[in-house]
Amino acid sequence: MNILDTIQRALASAGLDPQAGPMKGVTDTIGKALASAGVGPRAATTTERASVIEVVAGEAVRQDDDGDQPKADASPAHPGEFFSRAYSNPAGTRSYKLYVPARLAAGQVDAAPMVVMLHGCTQSPDDFAAGTRMNDLADRHGFVVVYPEQSANANGSRCWNWFQPGDQARDAGEPSLIAGITREVASQYNIDEDRIFVAGLSAGAAMAIILGATYPDLYAAVGAHSGLPFGAAHDMASAFGAMNGAGAGPGTPTRARSTASGRGGRRFMPTIVFHGDRDHTVNVRNG
Repeated sequence: MNILDTIQRALASAGLDPQAGPMKGVTDTIGKALASAGVGPRAATTTERASVIEVVAGEAVRQDDDGDQPKADASPAHPGEFFSRAYSNPAGTRSYKLYVPARLAAGQVDAAPMVVMLHGCTQSPDDFAAGTRMNDLADRHGFVVVYPEQSANANGSRCWNWFQPGDQARDAGEPSLIAGITREVASQYNIDEDRIFVAGLSAGAAMAIILGATYPDLYAAVGAHSGLPFGAAHDMASAFGAMNGAGAGPGTPTRARSTASGRGGRRFMPTIVFHGDRDHTVNVRNG
């Protein structure tokens, strides 16, 4: 039994998350100390890794124009409103955070765009807001940002379940929850229904692609960073194969077929893709 695993389980049983917030720094320090003593973590076996589909999002440090590193703060210099909500339908319940820029809250923006941001594994809406600085951009350009949150009960590493058939269809599973959140916010604010977008990172990118394929009538375009094609997997084994690049690549047929016509009856989805060519977690062929 790995010593660090035991410590992390003890922290988790006490209600502390060893992979986020202050406790992550504590567990990282313990891990380095154990490694220095020659009793560090061993590599996980294939069986252990298969317990959860890890499409993990790393932390990016961005520099301001003057070269200084900004504070990891989800709030811009002139913040609007950033608050928590929850949405439920027959598929379950998901919390989400909503950022409304000050200009929209003051009635200075007509028909604002909206961006739905899907975090990666082990992340939270606050992590994603801080890392992407989307709230700052929202205040600058006058759009609403929505951050749906994956539940730990649905996936132990808070990954969106992009590889499960029940979460790859319209009006079912996690796509229905995210689409429901999108519609709820759009109905409560002055949102331009022709400028609602969905974007994601890692597992969130894979889910964003699913939403683009299954809700082309709701989303105008998709952004995917380090994601996978729609229908790339149907269980854990095929998910690991897809992440390793099996079956992916230009010209490879996919199961990407929209189940509803988009605006004007079109059945394609404008998509922008970012993918590192040295990505060792999700092979670049998926891009």
